[in-house]
Amino acid sequence: MLYSCSSANEGTLPEHLQGIENLTVYSEDEAPRFQISLQEVARIDDSDDLILGRISGIQTDKNDRIFISDDSEKRINVYTPDGEFIQSIGRSGQGPGEFETVHNLMIDEAHIYAQDFNKRMVHSYLLSTMEFDKSIPMMSENQRSVLPDGYFPGGFQVLPEGQFLFYYGQSFGRNDDESEQRMDLIYRADREGQLSADPILELETVDPIVLRTDNSISVFGAPFLARVLNSFSPVQGIVVNRTDWFLFKKYDENGNYRRAFYYPFPRKELTREAALNQYNNEGYRRAVRGYDLPETWPAVREFLIDDEGRFWVSTIIDEEGMFEWWVLDEQGNLLAKQIWPSSRTVEHVQNNYLYMTEEDEMGLVEVVKYRLSLN
Repeated sequence: MLYSCSSANEGTLPEHLQGIENLTVYSEDEAPRFQISLQEVARIDDSDDLILGRISGIQTDKNDRIFISDDSEKRINVYTPDGEFIQSIGRSGQGPGEFETVHNLMIDEAHIYAQDFNKRMVHSYLLSTMEFDKSIPMMSENQRSVLPDGYFPGGFQVLPEGQFLFYYGQSFGRNDDESEQRMDLIYRADREGQLSADPILELETVDPIVLRTDNSISVFGAPFLARVLNSFSPVQGIVVNRTDWFLFKKYDENGNYRRAFYYPFPRKELTREAALNQYNNEGYRRAVRGYDLPETWPAVREFLIDDEGRFWVSTIIDEEGMFEWWVLDEQGNLLAKQIWPSSRTVEHVQNNYLYMTEEDEMGLVEVVKYRLSLN
C-alpha cells in the first residue's frame, strides 16, 4: 500500500515529516516482489601483477571495463570485463594527474574523474586513451570569492554535458557557535571549476563528534550518528537522504525539489557499550562517554543508484554484523531485500552486473563481479 501525504494521513507520520510536499508513504509491511540472484563472473584480488590497497571507488564504462581507485597506492587500476589487469592511471606525486589522495571515482561518456582531497581538485583522464586530461580546481581564488567563509570542498558528482556538482562543508574551529545550524552547500560547476553564483541546494548537516582540549581539536565520525548522504543520477536527479530516517528526497540538477518517498523503519537500539565498542582510541572513547547519544542507530547505512535508476539501500538491523540491502525501483517501490554480512558491500551496479567488495577473515579485500538477476 502506498499513498501521497495529505491532511488525512499526516497523523501517521513523524512530526518533522508532516507537511513535506509530494511525499509517497509506503507501508512497513511492504513485501518484496523478487529475489536477488547473483552468479559470479570475475574476481579481482592481489596478484603477481598488482597489489590491491585501500579501495576508494569502483566504476565501469559502457564497455564494462572495470576501474578501481586505490588510495594507498595513489592510482586507478583498469581491468577487462573478465577482471584481467590492463594498466594503471596516475601515481603518487605532485605533478599533473598525480595524487596525494584518490577518492570519489566517476566516469562519464568520455572521461574518468577522481578527487584529490589534499590538492582540492578533481583530475580528469580521457576514457579513450587513459591519458591525463586536466585538473579541475575545487578551491581556487575565484571559488573562494563565491564561497562563504569557512567552507571547504567535500565531494563532487558528474552532470551531463561536462558540468559538475561540487559539494562544500563547513570546517570546525575552536570558537564555533555550536548552537548555530551547520549547512552543506551544493554548487554547479563547469570544467574550469567556475561555480554558480549561488548554491543550488543548502542542506542541514549533522555534526560529527568534536573532541576539544586546551591545545587541540579533533573531529571524528561515528557509525551510530546520522549523516546526510546525497547522490546524482541522470534518471533520478539529485537524491538526498538523512540516514536516521528511511526518507529520500529528489531534486532536479538545478536543485528544484520534485518529490520524496518514505518507509517506516524499525531502528536498532543503541547502547553506550555498543557505541564505545566502535573505537580503540582512548581519546575517542572518552569523548563518546561524555556524548549525548541518540537512542537508536540510523536506519540507513549507505545507498547508491544504479544505471536503471534503482536504489540500493543498506539498512542497519538488529542482527549483529549484518546489513539488510533493499532494492527499490525508480519510484521507491520495494523490489527485493537481501541480508549480507558487513564484510560484503555493494559498490556499483551497471548493465545488470553487480560489483561487491568482500573482506576475508585476514582483512584482505577482493572485488567480485556478479551477473545480477531479480526473479
